Order: sequence, then C-alpha cells, then structure tokens
Amino acid sequence: MGFRNKQKNLVERLDPDVAFIQECEDPDKYPDMFPDTLFPYRIWNGENKDKGLAIFSKYEIITLENKSPSSKFHLPVKINGTFFIGIWAMNDKENPQNRYIGQVWNILNKYKEILNNEIIILGDFNWNIIWDKKEWSTLVADFRDVNAMLNKFNIVSVYHNYFKEDFGKEKNPTYFHRYEENKRYHTDYIYLKKNTMDTIKKFSVGQHNEWDSDHMPLFIEI
Repeated sequence: MGFRNKQKNLVERLDPDVAFIQECEDPDKYPDMFPDTLFPYRIWNGENKDKGLAIFSKYEIITLENKSPSSKFHLPVKINGTFFIGIWAMNDKENPQNRYIGQVWNILNKYKEILNNEIIILGDFNWNIIWDKKEWSTLVADFRDVNAMLNKFNIVSVYHNYFKEDFGKEKNPTYFHRYEENKRYHTDYIYLKKNTMDTIKKFSVGQHNEWDSDHMPLFIEI
C-alpha cells in the first residue's frame, strides 16, 4: 500500500512503459499524487479505495471481459498489441480450493482462448512450489499444474529461464514475511512466450534494502 509515495521514485529511477502494482490505493482518491504526466493511462480494481490492483501505462489500456468474477483481484487487458493478465492471488475463506495458486489456476483457465497470443502473465501469486504438497493444501491445483498448463502454450517463467534456476530453489527472494530478512520467499512472477525470452534486454529483482515493501518488484525490459 502507499504506492502514491513510491510512484515518483519508480518513474524517476526506471521510467517504465507499463507498471502492474498490487496493494495499490485507488488513484482517483489521490488525484494530485497521480498526475497524468507520469502515466496517462491507468485502471484500478479493488474492494476498498486503499487496497487494490492497478495498471499504469504510457499506452492505451484496452480492458477485456472479466471471465473470472469469483477471483477478485486480476486484470485482463491489452496494451500496445500484447495481452496481459495481472494477478494478485489471495486467500479465499469461502472457497478454500480457490486460494493462492489455486486461484491463479482458475483465472488462467478462464482465459485459455488468449494464451496462444503474445501475452504476459504477471503478479503476486503468494505461492512457491515448495508449498505444493503440504498437508494443509486443499487447492484445486498446485504450482506444478499451473506450469504444466502454461508450458502447453509455450509460456514460461522469466525468472527461472533467465537465471537458470529451478522452482523452489530461487536465490533471489521477492517476499519478506513481515519484512523479516530471514523469512524470505520467491512468490512473485512474470511469464511470457518462450520464443520471446531472446528479446529480453534486462531482467532483475528489486533488493530489500532499496524498496520499502515486503514484496520486491520485478523489472523486465523487452
């Protein structure tokens, strides 16, 4: 939360064309702190004005039909000819099978018709493959299932292909539980077409000492 206090720093340091932000306040609540000069296009989805999922872009954002209304925090869009599915996977007390990576599975299955296109899938999955086989996991699908399904569409994880690391053995954490240095996990991801991997100019994970957040940002330049 509090992206309004970090947006200027992000733009000045990196000048991104597109930014997907989880736990973001509604920009319309703070119009003076979200000037159109930084990002002329934006959309936001959330249950309250202080916490939601947002997309900021220099290019027009075309919103697609919401095919998974039971999964509250996801945004299917098209920007500059490329499809995007931004996901912030949450707990689901009413439907435990739809929690976290199970929610990612359910969302992606609702949008299979666009997975053959140029697409970027990204966000906070709140999950690592090390938790797949836990006794308390009663999910509709696990991370291995998600990867297997995406691989059928030649969609792969950027981090694991770029750094040549296995799932569950990531050296660069993206999440520090309760901001604690010794409780570090990799739970945030970007996926794209395998044949697009060769077009990546740069990919990196934000460092904990540089970003005032429990989740570290992922940066990709294509």
